[in-house]
Amino acid sequence: MYRKSKKLLGYNIALFVFIVSLIVVFVGLRYYEEYQNNLEEAEKQEQLSQSKYVPPSPKPSGNSISNNPSPKPAPAPRPKPKPKPEIKTASDEDYNRLETILPQNQVIQDLPDNARILLSFFNFNTGERQWERDYLIGKGSATQVSSMPNDLDMKMIMHSRNVPLLKEGNLCNVVATAKKNGDYATELVGSKTSLLWKYKGVMKYKDCLGL
Repeated sequence: MYRKSKKLLGYNIALFVFIVSLIVVFVGLRYYEEYQNNLEEAEKQEQLSQSKYVPPSPKPSGNSISNNPSPKPAPAPRPKPKPKPEIKTASDEDYNRLETILPQNQVIQDLPDNARILLSFFNFNTGERQWERDYLIGKGSATQVSSMPNDLDMKMIMHSRNVPLLKEGNLCNVVATAKKNGDYATELVGSKTSLLWKYKGVMKYKDCLGL
């Protein structure tokens, strides 16, 4: 009886040890599996964080130039147009003294004996050219005419606002100023070759006469 009890006790102890061993192995496997899962999850998180990591761009130094364009300055206000100056024309008094002033200019005194030049004055007061007075220029003479003379050598056309500027000896200076302002033109009636020969004695005035 005693031997059977001792044998049964040994059997129970062995069974208990076996069961405890199974439990320990099972728990160990569970912990090991959980540890492996946690380790894999940590590696995945680390890889994911590395793939999303963007290194910060370096801050520009104080000497660096910004790529941002500077704001455009506000457009300056347009200047107001200046009022057009009043166009002055010659008075009757200005014209009355021309027959005395023009012959005193050296260029007219040096003209050939048979020179025939028409000096015409005009204005644009109405927006269209209007003729005012005509003068036939010869050697040392200037005579007002009311109709177109025959056998002209050339025509000198000038805006009448230049008439008050004419004085003794400054005809060519006034012509140069009128040309610059677009107030003067010349028209050769005869051939230029024949006129150059006819006026060869006054070639120093060719720019003034339009030759």
